Amino acid sequence: MWRIMHNRLPTDDLLSHRGCYIVSKCDLCGEAAETIHHIFCDCCFSKDIWHWFASVLSLHVDTSTVSSIFDICNKNWNSQCKIVVISAVVNIFNTIWWCRNQHRFEGKSIHWRSAVNSIISNVSLSGNLSKKASFISMQEFIILKAFNVNVHHPKAPVIKEVLWQPPLYNWVKCNTDGSALGSPGLASCGGIFRDYTATFIGGFSINIENSYALHAELIGVMNTIEIAHSKGWNKLWIESDSQLVNLAFKSAHIVPWKLRNRWFNCLTLTKTMHFRATHIYREGNCCADRMAALGINVNGFYWWDNVPPSVQGDYISNLMGLPSFRFH
Repeated sequence: MWRIMHNRLPTDDLLSHRGCYIVSKCDLCGEAAETIHHIFCDCCFSKDIWHWFASVLSLHVDTSTVSSIFDICNKNWNSQCKIVVISAVVNIFNTIWWCRNQHRFEGKSIHWRSAVNSIISNVSLSGNLSKKASFISMQEFIILKAFNVNVHHPKAPVIKEVLWQPPLYNWVKCNTDGSALGSPGLASCGGIFRDYTATFIGGFSINIENSYALHAELIGVMNTIEIAHSKGWNKLWIESDSQLVNLAFKSAHIVPWKLRNRWFNCLTLTKTMHFRATHIYREGNCCADRMAALGINVNGFYWWDNVPPSVQGDYISNLMGLPSFRFH
């Protein structure tokens, strides 16, 4: 296809430009001189194949130029059908050229219907091996069946119940989160402390200004550890929706160098506590997410003695043990 689009096929007209002069005649129809445009667009052999393809699609295929033929691939096909249509166009071009070479070099004349069978066979392979799914319409169902392609129905979403759990007796749990608008961009983080009865005992929001999302997540965790140590909460459970944060407790190489000294200091503090850090899906971390969002509108660090109004709804849902649901 690259050679076709860049006029690099050894057709008679291009060979003559390179000094190889021969009597030119199309091997497929014998009615005109051989050019790329004639072979793939004007030749009666090619037109029969394009007409068949248009009947399969129930659409008009513009064969005025080679490039215009590809416009048919840009329609709003579903994923699997798009693979099939693109494969069909590429295989039609390839098969036409193969039939031309069979006639010229092997003396074999191939009927266009035999060429269509070869195209169907190759496209069927592409369509069936594709991992793409199709939200099928009747038109696309007909197209897939014309090429002997099995319909790949989209997988049903997996619904997972996400439930926030209070910490163990006499423990304090802090859910943390961080975000950044851009890379870097306006960043903030926040956390919400609750005891084993799921009662709010404090929270914080921090405006970090120009930073990255990972920086914000880590700063939120480090502030949590420092706050818990200063208040004497020696049984601390940190919960975050960032897998990278949890990995940072195992490998400090994840932590950016600007934060590494402070991170090591916080790890030292955790060794004086009963400490654990776990991951929770973001659907179960809504309170921390809202605390972090409040950080955008504060100046530096802000401590909350009461549940902020914007967090009340999610806080009560957690307090009552109501689940959230994750679709994937």
